[in-house]
Amino acid sequence: MEEYAAMMKAGQWLRDTGETIKISADGKLLDGQHRLHAVIKAGIPIEMQVADACSDQIQNVIDQGRPRSAADVLNFNGYTSTSQLSAVVTTIIKLERGTIRARGRVNSTDVLEYAQQLDLEASMQFSASVSSRGKFLTRTEWTVLHFALHGIDSEAAGVFLKKLSKGLGLAENEPVTRLRQKLEQAKMGRYYLSPEERLALCFKAWNMTRKGETATVIKYNSNLEEFPTPV
Repeated sequence: MEEYAAMMKAGQWLRDTGETIKISADGKLLDGQHRLHAVIKAGIPIEMQVADACSDQIQNVIDQGRPRSAADVLNFNGYTSTSQLSAVVTTIIKLERGTIRARGRVNSTDVLEYAQQLDLEASMQFSASVSSRGKFLTRTEWTVLHFALHGIDSEAAGVFLKKLSKGLGLAENEPVTRLRQKLEQAKMGRYYLSPEERLALCFKAWNMTRKGETATVIKYNSNLEEFPTPV
């Protein structure tokens, strides 16, 4: 309902979806509860198609108001690997909006619009190529990292990601060396790093590398620091 209301307020709600408000012959609402509650919450008029005199039995077979996931919407629009693509695009949107820490959902319309605008093919291919040896990051995180860094400096990103993923040519006090060590230790269970923390550490190490700094340790405290922006 929250997602529906947000879409209505943003003018993203489509009138002709083919989904009707279904009412039984005796006036009982059979389908559309979530949409109608969303209209109330949004506080704006929305035109919807209504089917009346429906059989009470259709409640046994109709969708009970479960909103379509972003992966569903991507699939309907011809995309493949939609679960991963949805996770990648959602993370990119949250990074762009500065809401990486937020628990709230990104609505499926936004995910589709971003997927149509972003060129993620190279980043998706990269994550597939390193996922077997770089298991200290998820495929989603590898994809987001590749996309974000290559958008800043493609050549420098290539060097950084090659060192991080392969572990070759690492100098002792390079930020990427300390980053890889920390991520590997977390993967082995020495401590827990959340997805937010893993990406934050990657961006911190990247920024230090760009500045020519060395590192004896890479740390990130979400209670004391803003989420780093790669530069």
